Amino acid sequence: MNDQLLKSLNKKQYIAIIKSQEYKQLLTQMSKRIIQYSKTAPNEATIESFFDSELFMIFRNIFEPIGFTYNPIKEKAISTERHITKGRADTAVGTFIIEFKRPLTLDSSISQKNAIEQISEYLNGLENDTPNDTPIVGFITDGLKGCFVNKSDGVINAEPFQPISYAILDKIIQNIIFLSLTALNSKNLVDSFCNPPTNDGVAFGLLNALYSGLNNRCVLELARN
Repeated sequence: MNDQLLKSLNKKQYIAIIKSQEYKQLLTQMSKRIIQYSKTAPNEATIESFFDSELFMIFRNIFEPIGFTYNPIKEKAISTERHITKGRADTAVGTFIIEFKRPLTLDSSISQKNAIEQISEYLNGLENDTPNDTPIVGFITDGLKGCFVNKSDGVINAEPFQPISYAILDKIIQNIIFLSLTALNSKNLVDSFCNPPTNDGVAFGLLNALYSGLNNRCVLELARN
């Protein structure tokens, strides 16, 4: 199969989807569900979980059939200038990160300013390991409202906070797809399985489980002998 033709076809299908009224209606309904759920959510973890489940559903039903997947890295370790220890972004998709906040904690200008400063630190950290032509974008949300923050040419730019809406969700999805998550290059694999520099990703968990299993088996064999 001609990969170039397939990519071209997928792109045409993607454009047709995002320009359709049905897609706009789906994302509008999705935004209403997120807002309604977030109003009574007890903490940021529950908002993050619900937000993720909605994104997974959209990708599974609409975008995976044409070659685009949502495969985030949770609690991604990122070097920051302000802190000696590594910061951890709630959700990272390549150079697009999402930070979740407790319900109703982005109502004041001070809390919004603090949230923007935090995610700006993450964007600065990502820039160190990112090619110059790769966009670096962050999104902050408490499930009710959100703000996009991007870094370009060394300059941080924060957009105004806006209620979660079709337009906000569409921009999140376009950032995810633009960063080509489906590309199985060596960096994506290392990030997904190892989560450097802390090296606490799924690969290390599997290795620990394997080692533990082998060690237990050796103990049992020695006991039998």
